[in-house]
Amino acid sequence: VHCSVEGMKLTIYDTIRLNEAIEKFTTISRQRAITTARDSTLRRMAPTQISFKQAMSKAQQMTPEDFKKYKSEYIDFLVKQQSKKYKVIPCIERLSHTNNDITEYAFIFSVKSNSGEILIVYENVNPDRSTLLFVVKESQYDKAIRAIYDFWQSAEINKRSSLRDGNLKLADIGIERYSSINHDGVYYWQRVIRSYKLYYKNGRVFII
Repeated sequence: VHCSVEGMKLTIYDTIRLNEAIEKFTTISRQRAITTARDSTLRRMAPTQISFKQAMSKAQQMTPEDFKKYKSEYIDFLVKQQSKKYKVIPCIERLSHTNNDITEYAFIFSVKSNSGEILIVYENVNPDRSTLLFVVKESQYDKAIRAIYDFWQSAEINKRSSLRDGNLKLADIGIERYSSINHDGVYYWQRVIRSYKLYYKNGRVFII
């Protein structure tokens, strides 16, 4: 019996050497497997997702100086606004789309508003990503923060687009309002954060 693999002929003389022929087929197949160096490099560089428990443990160890390395006016401002009752939570944002799937570092800040609600601010370290805002009842804070953390690490596609379009399902987790702010200018961006902190009331925010 003669067998051909891409022009390479193998002759099987008897059933005893059949296993040898199968091993050669397997070896050839492995040698011709397609690999992409660029893809493997990206996998090594991509942040690894961590559990909520691991994130909270890391949050306990972080200090304001740990945020300086990002050289971000946005992050520095949020560190100053952070409620002392809560910790800044490090997390990994999974940006899933139909044709790609990447991960980036992010932080979850908690800012106490004058009305008693908590403004949860989701800030990706990539300045090209908009800031995400969630207003939460303090009594529902633990449930909401966990839901937000899990959602942005999930494989759900087009999460940011869904938020911008108002298509997030937030039933029973205490989130009263959500929105996003682009990084078009740090001063206007700061005004929006301060307005949520100072003037959020009855489900509305008045930009000062």
